[in-house]
Amino acid sequence: CIHRGIPSKAVLGYSYEERKKMQQEYISNDDSSWESEGEESSKVTLPPAAPGEEPADNEKFDYKSYLIDRKYIASAEYTSKFDGLGETKVVTRRIRAQARKMLRHRSGTWYEDLAFVDTKSNTVMARTDFNAKKRVKPSMLKMLKEADDYTVIGIHNHPESGVPSYSDFSVAYKRKYKYGIVACHNGTIYKYSIVGQLNRPIAESALDLLSLSGYSDYVGKLFNDAGIKLEVF
Repeated sequence: CIHRGIPSKAVLGYSYEERKKMQQEYISNDDSSWESEGEESSKVTLPPAAPGEEPADNEKFDYKSYLIDRKYIASAEYTSKFDGLGETKVVTRRIRAQARKMLRHRSGTWYEDLAFVDTKSNTVMARTDFNAKKRVKPSMLKMLKEADDYTVIGIHNHPESGVPSYSDFSVAYKRKYKYGIVACHNGTIYKYSIVGQLNRPIAESALDLLSLSGYSDYVGKLFNDAGIKLEVF
């Protein structure tokens, strides 16, 4: 895909500083409008859950703590984080696009989206319609069955910007992901791959330390001892 900017005739003749100011005013107004819409939507009583889904929670929640910083998610700094994944430019673009898409879609909610990127066929499949709190429902197993082992990358968001869970590791192991990615609403990215036999007690100890004090060489070694390679971007 190719895109290019088309200047509005209404701004021709304005200086760069004037146009930049107008752009910032538009962004600020748009942000305010979006936050107002989110505040109203957080007060709405959710409809009954579909069969098999978690019953909807009707209590209010602090949606602001689940918002993304849209300017940062669109920034060059956030873009460059994906270069550390070690993929081709095409695959990197697909991963980055899916991460941004789910973050924007789920901003201000406690819901998760899931995307698969097949690094061999360069195909993508996403699940964005499952509204259960802080959970994601795959139902895209056909793609995994048809793909070669360890070629699919699983991507999902964490609305509360928490660390990966042991169930994330377990799914990556059972479904033979190449690796998994957690895109947090605060901009943090976790990459995890299974490199040995999973050890749950050690993995959960490592997750506790990661959550409490952040990543360190010691935490990384602990994950390795649990059969997991974890990277934080």
